[in-house]
Amino acid sequence: MSSVHKNRPSHKRKESEANPSAEPQADDVGQVDWREQTFNDGLTGPVEKVSTPQDLITQSRTVMIDIDPQYLTPTLFDSGKGTRATRLYHQTVCHWLDRHPLGKKAEVRSTGSGLHALFHLEPVVVFGSTADRDLWATVVRAMQNTLPCDPNAPGLTALTRPIGSTNSKNDRKVKQLRPGEPIAPEEILQFVDDLRRRPFATVAGILYGADRITPCPVCKANGSTLAALDRVGRCYARCGTVKLVQLVGSFMSDPSTRGEE
Repeated sequence: MSSVHKNRPSHKRKESEANPSAEPQADDVGQVDWREQTFNDGLTGPVEKVSTPQDLITQSRTVMIDIDPQYLTPTLFDSGKGTRATRLYHQTVCHWLDRHPLGKKAEVRSTGSGLHALFHLEPVVVFGSTADRDLWATVVRAMQNTLPCDPNAPGLTALTRPIGSTNSKNDRKVKQLRPGEPIAPEEILQFVDDLRRRPFATVAGILYGADRITPCPVCKANGSTLAALDRVGRCYARCGTVKLVQLVGSFMSDPSTRGEE
């Protein structure tokens, strides 16, 4: 018989990819393809038990960014040991997150095939009106747009996979690559406001850690440089003006080559 469990606070878990022999808790046994709510009560259980339409969401617990290797250029995870997801984390994603104070507080889970970066809100944001829910739906989308991620991932209704559960696509256990820290909702709102005012410069700082990038990641011309201005980039070679979608797109894979591991 399927069941639904009330979730423990995710940022307090300490299981790590560095300890692959760690066993799941007794109540995790048999949790094949279970999901965990990033909203409402944070319930865990079969997807059909815990998925919820947006108009029934009354509070937000976690902002989730779904980073799937199949959508990214293989150069981002072409070294190291382990699965594509763990290589992607250690080679690339950990650096993206560490370049911003907010990213440093994110929990990261290997879901068996990809990564979930989880920004845990404390206190939980309770929606007093439809306008509050719409605001946070926009905030979640803005956060997701700061990293190259699954373009089809849900926003406010996102479900993560609980640690210790099994991904049936490859029979891998969901593991925590690093624990997170609680984040005040005001920190998220301040970040999104900074993103609104300086979108290109903010994202360039996260992805490259610099406001001048050589060579330009879009045209890759010898001797080229991309300057990260507030709202656009300026390439001093072939590109001229570079839009944010082009900057993020430089990390994305060719759709014809995509496929799950």
